[in-house]
Amino acid sequence: MKINLLALVFICLGTQLLIANDGRGQSISEVMITLECKEAKLRHVFAKIEKQSDFRFAYKREQVEKAKKNSIMRRFISYYQVSANY
Repeated sequence: MKINLLALVFICLGTQLLIANDGRGQSISEVMITLECKEAKLRHVFAKIEKQSDFRFAYKREQVEKAKKNSIMRRFISYYQVSANY
């Protein structure tokens, strides 16, 4: 009896995984922001993006400090395009 109940639980859990759907979130290339940075450090760019969007960044400070400075003078740029510059 216990084995049948356990088997039924596993079958139900397995069936649930088989019929699961993909998430339908907003694509990273669809999020548009206004960004103007001149020779800015990456952490400053992150701060500006966080103010304009729901994105939050977690990083090690020493890794971000190693990133090269970059200039971005664009209006209505997608986050995907910003990340390609760094």
